Amino acid sequence: MWSGEDAVLLVDAVSSGAPAGTLHRLDAVAEPLPPALFAASTHHLGVADAVELARALGRLPAKVVVIGIEGACFDAGEGLSIEVETAVERAVQLSHDRYCSATIMLGKTAEITTSFDVRQA
Repeated sequence: MWSGEDAVLLVDAVSSGAPAGTLHRLDAVAEPLPPALFAASTHHLGVADAVELARALGRLPAKVVVIGIEGACFDAGEGLSIEVETAVERAVQLSHDRYCSATIMLGKTAEITTSFDVRQA
Protein backbone atom coordinates (compact mmCIF):
# COMPACT_ATOMS: atom_id res chain seq x y z
CA MET A 1 0.00 0.00 0.00
CA TRP A 2 2.71 2.51 0.95
CA SER A 3 5.59 0.46 -0.37
CA GLY A 4 8.58 2.62 -1.18
CA GLU A 5 7.21 5.76 0.50
CA ASP A 6 9.36 7.55 3.06
CA ALA A 7 6.51 9.57 4.53
CA VAL A 8 2.71 9.45 4.41
CA LEU A 9 0.16 12.05 5.48
CA LEU A 10 -3.35 10.72 6.05
CA VAL A 11 -6.46 12.82 6.64
CA ASP A 12 -9.67 11.19 7.90
CA ALA A 13 -12.73 11.88 10.00
CA VAL A 14 -12.56 11.00 13.70
CA SER A 15 -14.93 10.91 16.63
CA SER A 16 -13.54 11.58 20.11
CA GLY A 17 -16.24 13.78 21.58
CA ALA A 18 -14.26 16.96 20.92
CA PRO A 19 -16.06 19.86 19.20
CA ALA A 20 -16.76 19.39 15.49
CA GLY A 21 -13.90 20.65 13.37
CA THR A 22 -11.19 19.96 15.95
CA LEU A 23 -7.96 18.81 14.31
CA HIS A 24 -6.05 15.94 15.89
CA ARG A 25 -2.42 15.30 14.88
CA LEU A 26 -1.23 11.75 15.49
CA ASP A 27 2.18 10.18 14.91
CA ALA A 28 1.29 6.68 13.74
CA VAL A 29 4.89 5.49 13.88
CA ALA A 30 5.41 6.43 17.53
CA GLU A 31 2.39 4.49 18.74
CA PRO A 32 -0.65 2.63 17.42
CA LEU A 33 -3.63 4.76 16.44
CA PRO A 34 -6.49 4.49 18.94
CA PRO A 35 -9.13 2.40 17.10
CA ALA A 36 -11.97 4.08 19.04
CA LEU A 37 -11.03 7.42 17.47
CA PHE A 38 -11.80 6.00 14.01
CA ALA A 39 -14.82 3.89 15.03
CA ALA A 40 -17.28 6.06 13.06
CA SER A 41 -15.45 5.34 9.79
CA THR A 42 -17.45 4.34 6.73
CA HIS A 43 -14.44 2.49 5.31
CA HIS A 44 -14.48 -1.31 5.32
CA LEU A 45 -10.88 -1.19 6.52
CA GLY A 46 -10.36 1.94 8.59
CA VAL A 47 -7.28 4.11 8.81
CA ALA A 48 -6.19 2.65 12.16
CA ASP A 49 -6.60 -0.88 10.76
CA ALA A 50 -4.64 -0.02 7.60
CA VAL A 51 -1.79 1.53 9.59
CA GLU A 52 -1.57 -1.48 11.91
CA LEU A 53 -1.68 -3.89 8.96
CA ALA A 54 1.21 -2.01 7.34
CA ARG A 55 3.09 -2.13 10.67
CA ALA A 56 2.53 -5.90 10.98
CA LEU A 57 3.70 -6.47 7.38
CA GLY A 58 6.80 -4.33 7.88
CA ARG A 59 5.58 -1.78 5.32
CA LEU A 60 4.98 1.20 7.56
CA PRO A 61 6.92 4.20 6.24
CA ALA A 62 9.44 5.91 8.51
CA LYS A 63 7.02 8.82 8.98
CA VAL A 64 3.23 8.53 9.11
CA VAL A 65 1.26 11.56 10.28
CA VAL A 66 -2.51 11.34 10.63
CA ILE A 67 -4.63 14.47 10.71
CA GLY A 68 -7.99 13.55 12.20
CA ILE A 69 -10.87 15.95 11.65
CA GLU A 70 -13.52 15.74 14.34
CA GLY A 71 -16.84 15.06 12.64
CA ALA A 72 -20.22 16.49 13.60
CA CYS A 73 -22.58 13.81 12.28
CA PHE A 74 -21.76 10.43 10.80
CA ASP A 75 -25.24 9.51 9.57
CA ALA A 76 -25.39 8.20 6.00
CA GLY A 77 -26.16 10.94 3.51
CA GLU A 78 -25.31 13.82 5.84
CA GLY A 79 -23.18 16.61 4.43
CA LEU A 80 -20.31 18.32 6.17
CA SER A 81 -21.04 20.86 8.85
CA ILE A 82 -19.54 24.33 8.43
CA GLU A 83 -17.09 23.52 11.25
CA VAL A 84 -15.88 20.42 9.45
CA GLU A 85 -15.60 22.19 6.07
CA THR A 86 -13.50 24.88 7.74
CA ALA A 87 -11.34 22.20 9.37
CA VAL A 88 -10.81 20.50 6.00
CA GLU A 89 -9.48 23.79 4.66
CA ARG A 90 -7.16 24.11 7.69
CA ALA A 91 -5.96 20.51 7.23
CA VAL A 92 -5.16 21.12 3.55
CA GLN A 93 -3.25 24.29 4.41
CA LEU A 94 -1.44 22.52 7.26
CA SER A 95 -0.43 19.68 4.94
CA HIS A 96 1.17 22.15 2.55
CA ASP A 97 2.74 24.43 5.16
CA ARG A 98 4.15 21.77 7.49
CA TYR A 99 4.45 18.49 5.59
CA CYS A 100 4.97 19.19 1.88
CA SER A 101 8.71 19.48 1.29
CA ALA A 102 8.18 20.99 -2.19
CA THR A 103 5.99 23.75 -0.76
CA ILE A 104 8.46 24.44 2.02
CA MET A 105 11.39 24.63 -0.41
CA LEU A 106 9.69 26.50 -3.28
CA GLY A 107 7.68 28.77 -0.98
CA LYS A 108 10.86 30.70 -0.25
CA THR A 109 11.06 31.96 -3.84
CA ALA A 110 7.60 31.51 -5.36
CA GLU A 111 4.00 32.20 -4.42
CA ILE A 112 2.16 28.94 -3.97
CA THR A 113 -1.61 28.76 -3.90
CA THR A 114 -3.78 25.89 -2.80
CA SER A 115 -7.34 25.00 -3.68
CA PHE A 116 -9.58 22.08 -2.89
CA ASP A 117 -13.09 20.93 -3.58
CA VAL A 118 -15.27 18.99 -1.13
CA ARG A 119 -17.69 16.72 -2.97
CA GLN A 120 -20.45 14.87 -1.21
CA ALA A 121 -20.71 11.20 -2.10
